[in-house]
Amino acid sequence: TPPATTTIRTTTTSPVSPATTTPVTPITTTTAQQTTPTGPPAADYTLYIIIAIVVVIAVAGVAAVAMRRKR
Repeated sequence: TPPATTTIRTTTTSPVSPATTTPVTPITTTTAQQTTPTGPPAADYTLYIIIAIVVVIAVAGVAAVAMRRKR
């Protein structure tokens, strides 16, 4: 489902700067394409939410490490 992948990109880019999230987005799109034909749409949405949360946490962790190194 292409609209589901677009929602992931909008949610991940809104809290964090788009420059840091751009390399992470292709990983989420590939996993979404693999899971869509197997499971029901409800499970896909929960998987998208979990992936989005993991991506946001990962980006926040990288940003925190970068800020510590700059200081």
